[in-house]
Amino acid sequence: MTEATITQVTGAGTWDSPNGILYKFAYSFDDGITLTAQHKTETPRFKEGEKVGYEITKTNQYGSLGKVHKLDAAPFQPSKSKGSNGSFALSYAKDVYIGLYGAKEPAEVAQDITDLADIFKTWLDNN
Repeated sequence: MTEATITQVTGAGTWDSPNGILYKFAYSFDDGITLTAQHKTETPRFKEGEKVGYEITKTNQYGSLGKVHKLDAAPFQPSKSKGSNGSFALSYAKDVYIGLYGAKEPAEVAQDITDLADIFKTWLDNN
């Protein structure tokens, strides 16, 4: 993941995905990179002047597509090893989220569940 400061955020339309409408935003960074990221909200998750992490996941004739993340919370990556805290945390976070908010479309809740899983994993790793 590369760290940079956002210099500009502009709306880039919508995409009617199989899991609902996603809102596209073009993020320009102080290192000269511009990428398009999709969010489930109509407003961008990050603002101009904010230092973030980003990764380019795909490049095509229309430009670069990718992900933008807060620096203090790297994207959750469960461990591949059997019986790991990461796998347990992700499974438990899914169960807790569904118990609290009910079943919803996966694209609608993926970020919320991974944020919750990261909290559980941190606690498990420290206790």
